[in-house]
Formats: sequence, structure tokens, C-alpha cells
Amino acid sequence: MDLRQLQYAEAVARTLNFTRAARELHVAQPALSQAIANLEAELGSRLFDRTSRRVALTDAGTLFVARARRILGEVTSLSTEMDEYGRGTRGVVRISTWYLEPMLPIFLRGFMAENQGLEVSIVELSSRDMLDALRRDEVDLGMALFGPEWDTTEIGYQLVRSDTLVLLTQSGDPLAAKPTVALEATASRTFITAHRGTSFRGWFDRSFAELGIEPRIAVETNEVAAAVAYVDAGIGIAFVPVSICPPVIPSVTQVALEGVPTIEVALAWHETVYRRPAVERALAYARDRAAR
Repeated sequence: MDLRQLQYAEAVARTLNFTRAARELHVAQPALSQAIANLEAELGSRLFDRTSRRVALTDAGTLFVARARRILGEVTSLSTEMDEYGRGTRGVVRISTWYLEPMLPIFLRGFMAENQGLEVSIVELSSRDMLDALRRDEVDLGMALFGPEWDTTEIGYQLVRSDTLVLLTQSGDPLAAKPTVALEATASRTFITAHRGTSFRGWFDRSFAELGIEPRIAVETNEVAAAVAYVDAGIGIAFVPVSICPPVIPSVTQVALEGVPTIEVALAWHETVYRRPAVERALAYARDRAAR
């Protein structure tokens, strides 16, 4: 039994006429009749009662055609879905981000609206883990702060935006009264900063090392809201990207940093691995939006 036989039986059942079914299937009527006869012999049951005047389904034929239609429907759906995967209009795109990168919701909103057959899976990874995951084909795209510590072996990337850092301190702190603060002025303070392996922590360590300062770190967290809470509790001060800094409470103040360059955010992907059509579609969309 094959799909062609199922199609033949379904067409005869629907038209109840071998001539019309043959015309619809673009086969000769004798060939159709012989195919049905061969199918009945294979099954050991008659599917159709046929005379010179009429064709009717038997009980076995009614059951067979009902099952055949379900199978043919599944085959059609499968073929359509495979075609969608091949064209990149169906599938899953796996994205890594360190925090809720502000560009990500904007990208997702537009991309998902234009590609409703696609799904997105998001995992939060440090930049180092993100790059390793890209090379292991565990994620498809990544977005994180870019830094010289990035190992770009087999990795393609595109800078997508710049961000400014601000200092968070208790509102009663003398630093809160200043219009700007230089990093050197914070040398004696205790800090809340990101975990090692993140590009932000790379920036933090590198910046103080260049000044010959070994900062005291009280808390390591990648959660900006947690950093605000620790600052409010008086545990230390923190530097955060202004674009992701939550609305601070009255007891916490944002202060501009003096002489600190902007940090860069980059979109990253595995340069040499085979990328599924859905991933190619997402990458092209993201790079186009980032270039605008």
C-alpha cells in the first residue's frame, strides 16, 4: 500500500465515479480501475460496490477512506511544514542575552510580527558563555556588551549600539552631590558589580587595573534591580548602563561618570556553522535593523 493508492481510493470515494476520478487524477480510467482492484486484493476486502450504473462504498471502504483522508491530510500538513522550515518561515531561533538588552524587545516585536510561524527561545548567558554556546551550536544568536576579552574565533559580530555608564550611590553620599564623578574618586569605595565572565565585569576590572586600583567588591550580581537594592542598603556603589537602569528610588541617585568612554553592544553569531533557514532569516533581520 502506498500514498498513490490512498489518493486513488479517496478520489473515487469523493466522486463515486471512476471516470471523473481518473480525469481529476490525470490517469487513464482503466489504470485507475486496475489500481483499485489491486488495492482490494492486497487488503482482502472490497472497498467499492460497482455496477454499470453506480459506484458505492462498502462498509470496509467507508472505514478505509476515512483513515486514508486522515493520512493524506497529515502528509499534506507535513509537506507544508517541511517547506516552511526550508524557507525559514517555521522553526525556533535560540537567542542569548546577558540582561534584557533594550534592543531585543524591539527586534522581537518586529520580527515575530513578520514571521508568525517562528518561535524564539531566550537564555541569559554571560558573554563568555554566550560565545562558547554559539560555537557549540547551543544558541543561534547572541547579544551582549562587546569587549577586548571576546574570543571571536569562528564568531561573526556587528556592533549595534553604544551605551553610557552611570554611577549609583545612596542619595546622602557625598558623591551624589557632584555633577560628575571620575573613576579615581571611587577608589576607596566598595562595589556591587557583575559576575566574572561578563563583558561588563571585564570593563570594570580592566578600567581599575589601568588606574592601578584594586577595587573592593562586596556583591557580584548580574541583576541590575538587585544592584539598586544593594546600593540602597548601603552595601556599596555600582556602575550600570543607563539604558537598563531601572527607575531609582528617592534614596538612590544616578551620577554621570567623567572620562569614561561609552560601552558597545554587539550582535554575535557562529560564522562557520550551518545556519538553519529560520536563523538566516533572523540574522538578516537583526543586522538590517542594527544598521539603520
